[in-house]
Amino acid sequence: MRVLDLGCGTGQAPKHFRLPEKCEVHGIDLDQQSLEQARINYPNAMIALVAARNSPYDNGFFDQVIANVSLPYMNIPKTLREVHRVLKPSGTVIFALHPPSFTWSELKKTRRLRPLVYRAFVILNGIYFHVTGRVLDLFGKAESFQTERGIKIAMQRTGFSEIGFERNGPRCIVRGSAYAANIETSVLCYNVPCPSINEPIPFVIMPKKCRKRTPRSHRRSD
Repeated sequence: MRVLDLGCGTGQAPKHFRLPEKCEVHGIDLDQQSLEQARINYPNAMIALVAARNSPYDNGFFDQVIANVSLPYMNIPKTLREVHRVLKPSGTVIFALHPPSFTWSELKKTRRLRPLVYRAFVILNGIYFHVTGRVLDLFGKAESFQTERGIKIAMQRTGFSEIGFERNGPRCIVRGSAYAANIETSVLCYNVPCPSINEPIPFVIMPKKCRKRTPRSHRRSD
């Protein structure tokens, strides 16, 4: 199985997500120092200094894409489009996300004005993401917190299906498939409360019927 680790850092995500040791792992990040440590920790992994939303990989190259709390620091909609592009039609994703409580705790620890303003931006961006599934990009910074609603909107808009959430300690894990069903979308139901929202799941992705559209060239003209 070929796996892409987004924002791989020092390369701990495959172990964190308990991936099989035989996986062919490709890691990308923009932190040169972390990448050097990742090459030491995992000499068999293919590590590259590459931005997640502009990767050099071919369409359908990976079986799975993972991200261990790196997605919150990215422009999520743009990154999701790139992730969907490099995944096989049967490919899957596993993302660990930042709940609102993480951003709030960071804000409470902040004392200086400039970091305080930035944390306020992150909170506003998280609220915007919750409502729209999009983020604001301020001078190349697009950090936000994530909610179930926001990430579900963003992933479904990109073409992901079978989206489900689970709890892993203080983090929220979201899983999804690159396969977009033509007739209906699979229904997932979880009863585990997710720390990124204040109400328990289940949530349900409602089936959608497909309607064929007649090409304009074949329509009858009265």
